[in-house]
Amino acid sequence: MLGLVAPASCIVSEPAEYGVAKQTPPFLDAKNAAPSVLHTHKLSLGDKVLVNVPFRSEDAGEELRALLWLDKGVIGKTTLLNFREIPPGKPEDNKRSIDIPADIQVAGCHSMSLVVTHRSNLDKDNNEPVNDDDTAILTWWLNVDDEGQALLGDCPTLGGGS
Repeated sequence: MLGLVAPASCIVSEPAEYGVAKQTPPFLDAKNAAPSVLHTHKLSLGDKVLVNVPFRSEDAGEELRALLWLDKGVIGKTTLLNFREIPPGKPEDNKRSIDIPADIQVAGCHSMSLVVTHRSNLDKDNNEPVNDDDTAILTWWLNVDDEGQALLGDCPTLGGGS
């Protein structure tokens, strides 16, 4: 019986070159956001709300800004509730989340919007993103100190009021 024996060998290739990381827009995980974005939240005046939203992005070394607005886009009513500066990260950092508290001091029906973008994308005069392609937004609906009189149709609208 003849047997063939081949010597063991291994091929070593050069390591892959990935180049410089390319920045991506933030992606907010609406499904796992707290509180849920799927229904209106009834609150009492002065209640504190803690927003927690998992997210991912390739930041290429640049910080993110998370801004929490009340009635964003409603002329004369838009209020910045709070903001956070978020250190740069990578998409594989799958445990990143934004924790941002808010103190609601206005009764009625309101939208509360979380706007997340890279620092260089914010207009320094009005805290608005310059490029929507590098921006992520989640919106919640709040009924504050309302005994059932306000309907969502009565809530503030973009550019208008209620």
